[in-house]
Amino acid sequence: MYKSLLLFIALLLSGVISNAQDFKRKTEKLLDKSQSALASRNWEGALRYMDEAVASEPDNFQVHLEKAVLYYSVKDISKMLPSLKRAYQLNETWKSKYHEFYFILGKESFEKGAYEFAKGPITNYLEKGYNKQSLKLSKVIHESIGFAMRELKLAKGKDFKIKQIEASQVFRSIYFPFFTLYPEDNLYFTAQRTGSLEEGIYRAELTGNKFKRLEEIPNINSDRNNEGAAAISADGRVMVFTSCNRQDGYGGCDLYISYKRSNEWSAPENLGSTINTGAWESQPYLSSDGRLMIFSSNRKGGLGKRDLYYSVLAHDGLWGIAKNLGSGVNTFADETSPFLSLNEDSLYFSSNGRVGMGGFDFFKVDWQSKLNPTNIGLPVNSYKNEISYHQKLDGSTYWAREHESDDKYPPAQILYTEGRTKTD
Repeated sequence: MYKSLLLFIALLLSGVISNAQDFKRKTEKLLDKSQSALASRNWEGALRYMDEAVASEPDNFQVHLEKAVLYYSVKDISKMLPSLKRAYQLNETWKSKYHEFYFILGKESFEKGAYEFAKGPITNYLEKGYNKQSLKLSKVIHESIGFAMRELKLAKGKDFKIKQIEASQVFRSIYFPFFTLYPEDNLYFTAQRTGSLEEGIYRAELTGNKFKRLEEIPNINSDRNNEGAAAISADGRVMVFTSCNRQDGYGGCDLYISYKRSNEWSAPENLGSTINTGAWESQPYLSSDGRLMIFSSNRKGGLGKRDLYYSVLAHDGLWGIAKNLGSGVNTFADETSPFLSLNEDSLYFSSNGRVGMGGFDFFKVDWQSKLNPTNIGLPVNSYKNEISYHQKLDGSTYWAREHESDDKYPPAQILYTEGRTKTD
């Protein structure tokens, strides 16, 4: 492992010596010292010599690129970006060995909402890049930049009155909101308490944007496992939810079902092999009559990373074998958090594989045809990740948006707009 790492770093940094004519003699020596320190696993020394090299030639775009290479060697993308941005500001034309960095700079800038700046490096990559997967994604990003800038132009001067549920003092993260039809004022959601690693399912009444009568769902949440991303039938009697690493699970995260009897939820039952696999199954939706289920899974045989699947409840009470929703909905990337409109004519879902504002956006597609999804745009979508969607009977829209974070699982907050929007 150690030898492989050194070889990898040496290949990345080989350009420093072979292109010494690009730097002053002093800078060249400092870059050599930085490379030697890194090869000796002396990160502090490698960074110190690199900073001195940058100070030696602050207006030489290539020394900033070499600093970016240094951070890339330890996969610290956040520290790498300022060096790439500075290099691009000094000179937009880079040598071929740096061309892959056009993609990283463009993608990361786009995902932070810096659309105007992202356009340049992404265009350069489309002209000069060679990685097929990166080129495929660059085409989506290039189209997305145009879409996002048009959306922002149309929204200029408008006040969408987006509100946020106040929950930060109780929960680190809340997402996957939904309301039962009876009674509609009960909000169900998935949450991670502040200072805790486990997630659970909660419900509350809302007074404006504040919780009222907040409680955990009895008999559903466990002490040692994560529960979340649930759906409840229109009559409030059937719940399907996600739980991970239970003893009766098939592996990873599975879907479970529970029934409300005498105002208490029954012990959860695994939905079985027609629904669950050894992969990840999560984020279910139940139709108003409780006979159609849509969910997301990264199981083998899909079209992308995470696809949407559906299953129909047969008359004998058994769920049918889950089927992929197909290429009209699913992409090479991720599709998650399905929601079917109350009249069941439109499917809403989240995807990061289509033209949008950045990250995960919400899309709308005709449920019967399942073709040509459209991005619902502002005010719901943004350059951040929108990861779950729900509409109330009055047309108010609720959704979750992830905060910017270096965490593996970034915190999320539930936002909403009252009344109908252009998403309807």
